[in-house]
Amino acid sequence: DPDAATVDGMPAQLFRLVDALTIQLLKTRGRDPRQPVVDLAALTTDSLAALKAYLDGERALRAARGNSAIEAFQRATTIDPSFALAYYRLAIVAGPGTLGRQALDQAMRYSPRLGDHGRRLIQALDAYDRGRQKDAERLYREIVTLYPNDFEAWTQWGEVLFHTGSQIDNSWFEAREPFERALSMEPRDAMSLWHLSNIAARQRRITDLDSLTQRYIQANPHPIQVAIARAQRAIVVGDTAEL
Repeated sequence: DPDAATVDGMPAQLFRLVDALTIQLLKTRGRDPRQPVVDLAALTTDSLAALKAYLDGERALRAARGNSAIEAFQRATTIDPSFALAYYRLAIVAGPGTLGRQALDQAMRYSPRLGDHGRRLIQALDAYDRGRQKDAERLYREIVTLYPNDFEAWTQWGEVLFHTGSQIDNSWFEAREPFERALSMEPRDAMSLWHLSNIAARQRRITDLDSLTQRYIQANPHPIQVAIARAQRAIVVGDTAEL
């Protein structure tokens, strides 16, 4: 049974054993393709409260509630100051800036606690954040070669190519392949849909643009994002009334 877990100990350790058993079960249940595909050992915390906060952050991130995700990941790292994966996810959602950089520094500090996969993800994000785009692109390419089902690595590789391709002797059009691969794993991922719709717009692939725009609107129905997506399509097809 993939959801089974066992612990050993003395009756006097009952409450500690219950926490340990709960942690094991939480680590194996509710996996989502958008979460980083790392070894379970990467969830290196013995604190049930920290793990729950981390999972709250993942749920908030999937629901596009960025502020809530930041608060949850911060709570996880406050409870367990050596929780490397929580720092990494905090850096992802916080993005460039003081908070993201501080979280990434802590993720790098505690990355030896992680397996090879987790360390590579942190190193790649650190390279990108420090402006070493060529190193970041190479590291993400290596990660998806070693771990082809890593949704996050595909999307992050796409981000590097899309935003800094010209700085690393690549065309930003090359981001299409990583985002399409990510979308094959998570068909409703709004970030991949948006980037792919933007690439289709610039390449004037109207049929693809129509499809991707509709899918993006369904995945991210916030009125402002809907308006932006519709405006992008209107510019490409020359629909001045819609624009």
